[in-house]
Amino acid sequence: MGPARDALALGMSLAHASQELDVRIAANVRAEKIPRARASLLAASAARSISVGSIAQSATSSDPDERYHAAKGALFGWTEENVPWLERLLEDDVAAVQLAAVETLQHRGSAAAMWRCSALVQDGGSESAGVALGLIAMLRGRSHHGLLLDSMNDATKRPHATRALGLSGNPEFVEPLISWLDHEDHSIARLAAEAIAVITGFDLTDETFHREAEVLSDAEEDRRGLPALEDDELDADLVASVPADLPLLVPDLVAAWWHAQAPRFDPRHRYFVGIQGVVNGYRAGLKLGRTRDRVWYARALSIRTAGRFRVPVGSWEHLQSRVLGELEHLGDADLTVHF
Repeated sequence: MGPARDALALGMSLAHASQELDVRIAANVRAEKIPRARASLLAASAARSISVGSIAQSATSSDPDERYHAAKGALFGWTEENVPWLERLLEDDVAAVQLAAVETLQHRGSAAAMWRCSALVQDGGSESAGVALGLIAMLRGRSHHGLLLDSMNDATKRPHATRALGLSGNPEFVEPLISWLDHEDHSIARLAAEAIAVITGFDLTDETFHREAEVLSDAEEDRRGLPALEDDELDADLVASVPADLPLLVPDLVAAWWHAQAPRFDPRHRYFVGIQGVVNGYRAGLKLGRTRDRVWYARALSIRTAGRFRVPVGSWEHLQSRVLGELEHLGDADLTVHF
């Protein structure tokens, strides 16, 4: 019993220390006068899901980092008083701040936030348009997914749009994606393969479908490849980067495979890794998907449940498993936020 008592005592001590830290963070957010320091405290409060009371003053800060973290932190300890200043941040001159406000307001089913998403696809930079495309893909219905296909015509948005087609879970996009498998830009061809797998559960490791990569000069590889990301924010990396292990697929073989599989995919439903249904698909994707996809499943699940279910992707496995266990009894009818 000695070691057990020691472990219990340690656990209680750590829990007390954690609660004390949360109290100190919340108090310091309210007292701190330096914008940059307040931004750091707001980031910590958001990471730890701490309610810090009214943070509306941070929405008018001259520091965009503070405005960004205020928008993120507003999700915790939510009050309707947050809506006016968050909606003002939808018009912020920094796209990252706009997106932070968009995502927080989407947890409340905000039509204004979804409208801003569409505007960012049309007028935003490549990175912000990419995140907006991902949100539209996962949150909006089929009638709004034409914007994803339209974005494939813009070379700067094409990598993001290709990813978004997969994240939509819409089986009607599999055939258009197959047509991109032989694109001269190998990064697009690889992303198309990944997107097909995200929807259908296609096994990307099956070498039967692989084609040999064309040997290119360094100059030609640079010309065809994606531009380097200047922003190391997780949001940007999730949308645009191309994992080195994604294969190039033989389009005709994939088309034949899809011809055989398509009858089991009902276009009225969404599919993720081949599993029908939003919640069932998210749950399967959170267990089986790539890390960059799992972050999107977690993000969409949090929004669709108004923040009730937040899977801490990137955190300790036992914390993720606990939330996934709670999802076992959740169904599509339990999703409370719709657009």
